[in-house]
Amino acid sequence: MKINLVYHTPRQLGSGYMGSEGLKRAFEDNGLLNYSFNQNSGEGLDVLKLQESPIFFVRGFLNGRIPIVARSGNQFKACWQSESFYTRHGKQDSSTPICLENQNHFNMMFTCADTDLDMYEIPTYYLPSWSCIKVLDECGFPEFDGLGFIGGSQGREDFIEGDTRGILNCKRTKLFKDSVKTTRSLAELISKFNFLVSPPGRCFNGMCGRAFEIMACNRLCFQYLNKDTMPIISEYFEDGRNIVYWEDWADLYEKYDYYLEHPMEAKVIANNGYHLVRSKHNEAVRAHYIVDCMAIEHKKWGEDQALIPDVINEIYANL
Repeated sequence: MKINLVYHTPRQLGSGYMGSEGLKRAFEDNGLLNYSFNQNSGEGLDVLKLQESPIFFVRGFLNGRIPIVARSGNQFKACWQSESFYTRHGKQDSSTPICLENQNHFNMMFTCADTDLDMYEIPTYYLPSWSCIKVLDECGFPEFDGLGFIGGSQGREDFIEGDTRGILNCKRTKLFKDSVKTTRSLAELISKFNFLVSPPGRCFNGMCGRAFEIMACNRLCFQYLNKDTMPIISEYFEDGRNIVYWEDWADLYEKYDYYLEHPMEAKVIANNGYHLVRSKHNEAVRAHYIVDCMAIEHKKWGEDQALIPDVINEIYANL
């Protein structure tokens, strides 16, 4: 089955490549894409092409995107909610009320959050993060000391201020108009460290995509673990084998010190994570998974559609 993709390019495209241009290229490269529309491209929407195939909408529930959802007529529609229902602070994410209000415009939901599989009224499938390995890979040799943290401080002040020993070495990714160049610069920056940390997200309450990016560049990933909100994703990686989990700063300091003293063990873990991500958590694997999940619900939808009079379907198709 081929699908259509409706997505948007983030204004500051760093890790956003995974869920925008990277995802589009993954569908395309694997023969799974019929038509794509980037809402930020300035190009016109081909409504006829949009209505040809089942559609995967990236955060299509947002009010500014619902008009395009409506123009898809009665075509099968899947929606990806890339944020968690509740933030890591226990409050509803700002997008949650809108998602709940508009969910019934779709036939199925994908969520990245382990805890959200029972939050919606429509069939919901788990879609964990991944790494776009055609762009992200080891680039050069480590040259920075400390525990690398790549990203902004806003929303993570509690994490950064908890570093009483000053082991964090915080860096920001260079941004370019070209999304591939920006993502490649991220790989180059990751590669300048031996050890990097994937902390709690600004809001997201699960494992963020940064962990996959670190491992895709063959570097040791120290991943924050919340056992209550990460019961599924934490089973994908084994502590001390292909990742290093930590639960608080005392735990992180202890493990950081240990691997500083045991660099060969650190390299083995990093290499194990590298091969695991590149073989099982890459863009091609996720693209096929998305389409396979959509095919399951599309079949059910097709059976229901066969019971609807043709005149009703014609009305929807012409909306």
